[in-house]
Amino acid sequence: MATPLVEIADIAPLSRGDDRPFVPIAQFVKDWNRDPSRRTLMIDSPPTLWSREHRTALAAIVRCLCARDSHPIPRWARTVEPLSAPYSLSGVDLESKFGHFVRANTSGLAAALNVFFDRSLLEST
Repeated sequence: MATPLVEIADIAPLSRGDDRPFVPIAQFVKDWNRDPSRRTLMIDSPPTLWSREHRTALAAIVRCLCARDSHPIPRWARTVEPLSAPYSLSGVDLESKFGHFVRANTSGLAAALNVFFDRSLLEST
């Protein structure tokens, strides 16, 4: 029996008040990196019932991973529109010194959606 994977649709809203907001996202990326044969299953169903920021942030992660690994981007992630205001996945102030570092280290695909996170997140194993 296969080990359960974190599917993108199952990632709860990104809570900046939580002291561990990246746990489900990091686990999703780890599962993605560890088991290429199950990637389509992991991203097939879109995240629902959450905020636009949450859905766009998850679409940014999916777009980056798919582009890096030459995997087809699901329709739901291709059709997400950019956010009107910059969104920091970690909640870091993007105008701070560290925020400027995060902006500089964000993939262009994520930045095009106005979502910012350190690209090292995509290398989680």
